[in-house]
This record gives sequence, structure tokens and C-alpha cells, in this order.
Amino acid sequence: MTKKDKNEPMIFRRKKSKERKISEMVLNFAGDYIAMGDDIEDKQQYLNGAVSAWNIACLDEKARRRSIKKYMAQYRKLNPTQSKRDFRDVEEDLRLLIKQKEKLYPEVRVQIADAQIKEINGKIHVTVASLNIK
Repeated sequence: MTKKDKNEPMIFRRKKSKERKISEMVLNFAGDYIAMGDDIEDKQQYLNGAVSAWNIACLDEKARRRSIKKYMAQYRKLNPTQSKRDFRDVEEDLRLLIKQKEKLYPEVRVQIADAQIKEINGKIHVTVASLNIK
């Protein structure tokens, strides 16, 4: 961040990093899952599920089990018309995504605070805001 004087706006500059972007990692571990969406709104819902799986995968095993139960309880509350089969499928997808994240990026312990998907000039773009956890 630089500032010349109080009348000029602040300029924020992102440090360049050789590390892969979290958005690239998300697309790598869950791109096929996200692509199941029929339109951009549907893809956003799949991205939201992938982000939840990513964040849960960053937890220790005990917290992970609690978070999966909490996620599924909230999912059931928000989707009361879903069948038991649909509910089981969602939990299975969540667990598979968690395993995939752990397989590909076991050392990455970054929580995703927000993720948005947009279509720009016919291409899908994902933007991710993340937080490092210690």
C-alpha cells in the first residue's frame, strides 16, 4: 500500500506470488463438480458446496466430523423437500470433495471466506477471497 498525500486515494497492490492461486486449486479439485451446474446460478451453488468441503477439509479430524454433521443438518433445514436419497447424495459429494482436497492439497490450510463464479466472454472465472489459519 502506498499513499503520497492525504488528498490522493490509497493504492493497494497485491504481492506477486509464485504459489498457485486458491481459485485455481478450487477449480482443480472441484471443477468437474462445479461444471455439473446447468447455468451460472446453478454452478454458483455447486461452487458453494465445494467451498464448504474445502473449509471442512482444513479442519482437524474431530472438528471435521462435527462440521460435516452441522453442514448436513443445515442443508436439511434449508432443503426440507429433498428426498433421503438426495440428502445422502449431498453428503457423499461433500465427503468425496473433502477427500479430493486432502489428496491434492493436504498442506494448504487456507479458509475460503467467499467465492464467486462469473461467465466472461464465454469463459468461466472463479474469484476467491481466503484467510490463512494457523
